[in-house]
Amino acid sequence: MYSLGITSYIEHMKLPLILIIALCPVLVFSRTHNLCNRGKFTQTLIKRVGIQDCSNVSSEQLNSIRNLDLKSQGIKKVDYETLRLLVSLRSLDLSRNKLTEIDISDCKKLEFLNLEHNKIQVIRKSDLIHNKNLRTLLFFGNQINKIELGSFSNLSRLNVLSLARNKLEILEDNVFSGLSSLKVLSLIENKITDIRPLAFKGLTSLRKIMLSNNKISSFYPNTFLPLKNLSDLQLENNNLKLIENHYFTYIKSLVLIDLSYNRTVGIEKGSFSGLKHLARISLFNTSGPSNGDLPLITSVSMMHLGINEGTKVEGVQVYP
Repeated sequence: MYSLGITSYIEHMKLPLILIIALCPVLVFSRTHNLCNRGKFTQTLIKRVGIQDCSNVSSEQLNSIRNLDLKSQGIKKVDYETLRLLVSLRSLDLSRNKLTEIDISDCKKLEFLNLEHNKIQVIRKSDLIHNKNLRTLLFFGNQINKIELGSFSNLSRLNVLSLARNKLEILEDNVFSGLSSLKVLSLIENKITDIRPLAFKGLTSLRKIMLSNNKISSFYPNTFLPLKNLSDLQLENNNLKLIENHYFTYIKSLVLIDLSYNRTVGIEKGSFSGLKHLARISLFNTSGPSNGDLPLITSVSMMHLGINEGTKVEGVQVYP
């Protein structure tokens, strides 16, 4: 607490305005905090930043903390009262702990947040509502099975989002709403079977999306339509047996696409038509068993695929 109340001090001394302005910073920064007897989050912080006396920690000491690495400490819960004192924090690594929920909304200047390998199951709408400056957000290796709509609505500056190795099954419409600056999205190794038609709405800056190692068997028409700037699409190791001609033709900026390990047995004519920038298609190990009148894929023609002559097709024989 303050050694002297600001209001009563000013009233008693009847200081002129210019002196009040000059004295206020001194009075504010003289505040101290008792961080003793708080949770593991706080105790680990004290050790990491070298605070000697936990009962007398100045605001100036806490304000000087820009980067905080608290990974692998067995932390089960973030101490909210401590975290909100770290007003200058830019980077926070809480990976490989035992967190079950997110509670960092008061870190308004935070740009990097690593929550990999925790036990988070749900991303709630209120979890990140005040973290407008986030650029990188990592959830790799949690147990996330639900993302509430609006969870990312205030993260317009986010560039990288990793939700890899979680338990997502359905990507709902507008689930990524608000991520207008997102460039990289990783959804590798979930249990995704259904991507709703408007799931990717608003991702106009996205360059790379990783959907490998899921259980996707088909896409709705126009699923990828919002991805105007997508150049790299990774779909290997899913259940795509037939590549329909409406899947990818809207992604005019596409350069690379990986469809390997899908046991694909059919590619509809013109599936890649109009993709003038397409440089490589990977179809390794796509030859599954014959299914009715769909032929086993061993060779395809450029004309049938609708690709440019310079496009490199890997994994199957291509003839003119």
